[in-house]
Amino acid sequence: RGFANPHKMIESSPAILGYAFENIDAKVAGLKERGFANPHKMIESSPAILGLAFENIDRRIKLLGKIINLYDLPFEAAVLMEQAYFLFSSKIDKIIVLTRILREFKVGTGKLNTNIIRRLLSNNLEDTLVTLSSYDASSGNVVDFLKQINAIKKQKLPRSVKREIIGKELELLEKVKKRYFRAYP
Repeated sequence: RGFANPHKMIESSPAILGYAFENIDAKVAGLKERGFANPHKMIESSPAILGLAFENIDRRIKLLGKIINLYDLPFEAAVLMEQAYFLFSSKIDKIIVLTRILREFKVGTGKLNTNIIRRLLSNNLEDTLVTLSSYDASSGNVVDFLKQINAIKKQKLPRSVKREIIGKELELLEKVKKRYFRAYP
């Protein structure tokens, strides 16, 4: 099937032994159709991708595409996902919340790239929302925003404290707050 190390793939995800070759071939072909340059490498690195429905992959591509279009970024969602396999399994709600945050506060307008988007999406959503509660959006400096997220992370606040801050402080982003509390009860 063109995989360099199928033994390693099976060791990390034994469930793939149950997949029919036709399904594996269809997944590789479908990923290529969606603009992924090297589906074999992606699947070797993260065999769980084989078990994802195209409907779910397409939803993530669409949402990430919104971020990319919103900021007129010079890359496609497939490129971003190939660089950050965790995006295949990220909660849709997390991507929606982050899209709304970027749109509302114009975090990093004109300064975003694949590395920064990956870093934003890989951070704990609660740390990001707590940071947002005290962030000066007028600066628009996404690098400072990421540094502030790291500072919040280092404080190791309990989840209950973070949720309290999110509930009280995010008055301007009612949609974000509602989506967060619905998705993360």
